Amino acid sequence: MNIKIFLLRNERNSYAVRLAPELKCIFSEYLSPQGGLQEFGSMKEAAPAVAQAFREAHAILLLAEPAKYADTKKSLAASIGLPLRCDRALFEKATEQSRALVNETSDFAVTHAYLPENARPIVCADALYAGFAVTSGNQTVLLLPLERGRTEVLLGNSVIPLLNSSYRLRLDMGSLRRYNAERLNAICQSNDIRIAVAGTNTADYFKNYIAAANGLSDRVVFAEKAEKRGSLAPADYVVNLSITAAEFFNTPYGVAISNAFYSGNDPSAEKIIYLAITNEHETALREVRSVAGEDVPSLLARCCGDLCTFLSDIAGTDTKKRLAAEENRKSLVSQYRRTICFILILLIALGAFCGLYFKMHGYTLQTWAANAWSVVFPGSKPLFTTEPQTETTASAADADAAEAEPSYEEQDEATEPSPVETTQETTQTSNEPSGDNADGGNTENSAESGVDAADGTQEAAG
Repeated sequence: MNIKIFLLRNERNSYAVRLAPELKCIFSEYLSPQGGLQEFGSMKEAAPAVAQAFREAHAILLLAEPAKYADTKKSLAASIGLPLRCDRALFEKATEQSRALVNETSDFAVTHAYLPENARPIVCADALYAGFAVTSGNQTVLLLPLERGRTEVLLGNSVIPLLNSSYRLRLDMGSLRRYNAERLNAICQSNDIRIAVAGTNTADYFKNYIAAANGLSDRVVFAEKAEKRGSLAPADYVVNLSITAAEFFNTPYGVAISNAFYSGNDPSAEKIIYLAITNEHETALREVRSVAGEDVPSLLARCCGDLCTFLSDIAGTDTKKRLAAEENRKSLVSQYRRTICFILILLIALGAFCGLYFKMHGYTLQTWAANAWSVVFPGSKPLFTTEPQTETTASAADADAAEAEPSYEEQDEATEPSPVETTQETTQTSNEPSGDNADGGNTENSAESGVDAADGTQEAAG
């Protein structure tokens, strides 16, 4: 058995990104080893690959976005050589729902009511976006809308039973359940995450759902039954329960699943279930609406799958953010260290240069500080007062000069002749004839001179 799947979507379709690995999980045993699942932007781009699949595969499954659905249906019908015919019952029923359409196209009838001849309709109860299955010999071609909720319902209720009965396969949506639970378990185990689930009436469905993954039940704790909702809105009630569960069990994530609420009084009306996930920073709320004709157990099973995927995405994103923040912190620390080392090296080099420069020019630290002070604060009082130092230096110089040079009294004492020298000089003076005696002058003057000299000698001696 060889199955090929084609997704026709744009790059911003997040649901298609999620659905691709789920389809690989469901059809893993029967997908073609080469190009088992391919993605294209339009049927025109996919035409060569689809033509090759017609020659090789037993079953060809195409899923197109609502905006591309009409063109894809026309192109596929032309490829298999079957004209399109309008199914009046589908058209009338789709017309009743037309006002509720969000992603409507201009070719309304083709999108919702046209089918190839002898094709088996694959459609939900609201008759919107009718798909089909065409069997020719041992080959089956299927077209489904690529829309959240609708695609899972059509796969589980129509496509898988059809392929199992036609080719005796063992396709099961339970493989998708195991895939979602094991993916969540892998994230919880690798990041050591624990999850707290609020005690609501639907919590047991989630408990049975995650039992498909070994070890996941050990990571998930369930609270006791919560108080009744009272007058709170369903969305607010679920948000409060998720926050309370996370705080009570001290876990990084708290989860709450609401009961199924009907949008009207008719049991066939649309059903809504709210999912809330609380992490350390915020609470995310998701609203899951039933597809027409979908019962509550099927909706709950789909909600549990959405909750596993929702949790896996949030936990994976939080882990990436935490790792990125850790890497950023390490990078900043390394950058700060490099900056500090650079500054220290710069300061050391500057200090060495200043020291060498001061030594070469005979500067002292006091001189440098005084010059810097005068530059930074011009006209201010000098940083160091030099007058006391000058007086001290002068006093020291005077003291040295006083020690080195004698006083006037000492000089007089040093220059006064001794008594012996005075006597000798007086005697020598009295013995020498004066100029007047040589010339025969007055001897009385000479005698007086001798007396004076003798008196001087006596005074000196005394």
